[in-house]
Amino acid sequence: MIKGSKKEKLTKETILKKISEYDIYKQFSPKFKLGKKFSSPMPGRKDDTPSFIITTKFGNLYHCDYGDSKYYGGCVDFVMQLRSCDYMTALRLIDTEFGLGIQAPLKDWKATVSSYTQPEIKENEQEIHIECHYRKFTVGAHKYWNAYHLSEDYLKAQKVFQVKQLFIARQRIILPFEEIVFAYLTDDGYKKI
Repeated sequence: MIKGSKKEKLTKETILKKISEYDIYKQFSPKFKLGKKFSSPMPGRKDDTPSFIITTKFGNLYHCDYGDSKYYGGCVDFVMQLRSCDYMTALRLIDTEFGLGIQAPLKDWKATVSSYTQPEIKENEQEIHIECHYRKFTVGAHKYWNAYHLSEDYLKAQKVFQVKQLFIARQRIILPFEEIVFAYLTDDGYKKI
């Protein structure tokens, strides 16, 4: 018989058994005060008028940048957006920062960031071609939207769909298996991811 403890799987839930959402926000953005606006900590974002807030919603902490709508979500989303990395790398960063020991520590987080690169956009190019292949809502997608008390029928009526494959400027963007991505179709025919 092999003795020893069973290795934990690195998940958001495993991390939140050891530390709180508040701890994660405080570690990666020490200047914030819960429920008070402050200047956005996001990379490349100049924020002269404080427009970033971390607050509670349905018992969980979340952040919202009123100056740039792509910056919103929970504590893991915050680390992903702040460090420009994928979901698993964000979990590993949190694990490393707090010394939780769930996985081997990251020595250089930049080396582990996903191979995603922004498609090159020419200055004279007016529109970028975005193509999405959709899928049925997964269990993870239902769990995510249920936290906000939104049903699949309501989301479909609002033209929100779960993305299976994503192409930007005809380049396929590799979506990590664990990551849940949604597309929002606007009334004028545009897609937001």
